[in-house]
Amino acid sequence: MAGRNKPTTRRDPSRVARWDTGVPDARSPARYLLWIARGQLGAIAGATVFGTVWMVTLALMPALVGETINRAFARGDEPDLGAAGLGCAGILALGVVHHLSGTLRHRFSESSARTAGIRTILVLTRKIAALGSALPAHADTSAVVSVVTADIVPIGDFVRMAGRAVGALVSFVTVGGLLLGTSLPLGIIVLVGMPALTLSVGPLLRPLHRRQDAHRAVLSDLGKHTVDLAYGLRVLRGIGAERVFARRYREHSQRARAAGERLARVETLADLAQVLLPGLFTVLTLWLAARLAFAGTIAPGDLVTLYGLAGFLVLPIQTATELVDKTAKGLVAARRVVDLLAAPPGGPAEGLPVPGRPSAGGVELADPASGLVARSGEMTVVRVDDTEAGADLADRIGGYTESAVTLRGVPVTRLATPALRRTVLVVDSRTELFAGVLRDELDPGGRHDDARIRAVLDAVCATDIIDALPEGVNSRIGPRGYAFSGGQRHRLVLARALLTDVDVLVLVEPTCAVDAHTEAEMARRLSQVRGGATVVVVTSGRAFDTFADAVLRQSDGTGMEADR
Repeated sequence: MAGRNKPTTRRDPSRVARWDTGVPDARSPARYLLWIARGQLGAIAGATVFGTVWMVTLALMPALVGETINRAFARGDEPDLGAAGLGCAGILALGVVHHLSGTLRHRFSESSARTAGIRTILVLTRKIAALGSALPAHADTSAVVSVVTADIVPIGDFVRMAGRAVGALVSFVTVGGLLLGTSLPLGIIVLVGMPALTLSVGPLLRPLHRRQDAHRAVLSDLGKHTVDLAYGLRVLRGIGAERVFARRYREHSQRARAAGERLARVETLADLAQVLLPGLFTVLTLWLAARLAFAGTIAPGDLVTLYGLAGFLVLPIQTATELVDKTAKGLVAARRVVDLLAAPPGGPAEGLPVPGRPSAGGVELADPASGLVARSGEMTVVRVDDTEAGADLADRIGGYTESAVTLRGVPVTRLATPALRRTVLVVDSRTELFAGVLRDELDPGGRHDDARIRAVLDAVCATDIIDALPEGVNSRIGPRGYAFSGGQRHRLVLARALLTDVDVLVLVEPTCAVDAHTEAEMARRLSQVRGGATVVVVTSGRAFDTFADAVLRQSDGTGMEADR
């Protein structure tokens, strides 16, 4: 239909700008938390304003109730209904303001906390992507997952406390003035005694945090064994080690349970102290206030005021204690984030751009250390006797290790890492599949149609894998493609690499874990679907020799010689 709006896949620039986190301040955990807070001053300011109104209106409620009682019975036994009605209207209005401000406070607080978590996830995700293959040298998988999933919670809690903390401080000062105006002795006792008792919980926080760290470390270790047991079950059964690993998992599980029980004991004591001590002090204060009321020192309405204000003070003082606790936990979590952000990248984030591609037959890649020269648009086979030397060569070409390799005449170590990754793709046995729809896994950018995807799958002899799935290429696969065999996973990874359409493709043992017939067929078909890409095949076999433009042999792990 003419004039009808067509769907578009372009992203809204305003949404992209909103999540442009910028460069985090990772000089220290405290600076990182402040950076997170500065990034959402609007939400924090809203939470602070409405949190203050919420706290102050709650603090004024008992004072207004007490004043209403005093005015209503100021003439003795005859109540003043007009004063009582006016006071009740004021109480109702204060309650409405309290309710609305509480709702808005919660909305702003949750928004700031969740945004803090999402910004941390984005920062860490970009850092992980920049580290690339260098990530395992700085942190194992379970530790990274723990940082991304668990540590964002205390960081968000720290930001969430901002509005409550300011509101608690303002309301505490307000209540202090009301208490002193009602009864000077009781006001001094409450304002000095209650903070002292509540802050006495502080000594419990240090052992609490130590046990939290210990519990987290044990859970991280248990997570590693869980992953090993889940994904390696087939292998463990094959070598008869299933019971050994299951027993090892049970032992780690029991250690995690014991650590959790030790943590729960300290948490219980801390929570009990935070509630019990202020509560006991409130009972003592009310007992003293009741004695003053019976003695005629204070009016009955003042007793109601003191009762409400003393009970209210538990809230702001608990908030202060909670702020100390959340800040300490936030600093611990931020320390882990900062440690990961401080890891040196696998290459320069900023550097020289990748030069334009040379004409067909021009030098694309050159490795002076081995003598490798790969020409543009050609398939070069490097036959190796030492598979470790072949893997080292691939890492040098991909810029994962220091080397003198040049790409189109420029050292790869001087190229910007993002641009290098878009130009050179290394595929080896360490490459993994990810959970999700298989089609999205093979073609993340959605650039290819069904015919192209089918042609590439056919080239790597993987159509039988797809045909066996319930929904074909649209089927969902589990984490790391655990339902597939090693050979099937490798063929799917190879298909994904071919669909990226990079200029330079480095394949390390691309036909591993397949039989001789499939290997020969894959070599023939790969030469037909690679398009104009420059392909370097590092292999110990001869299946690709017939279809290669050049065959080199590396026998001593360093130098190369032409094999034909």
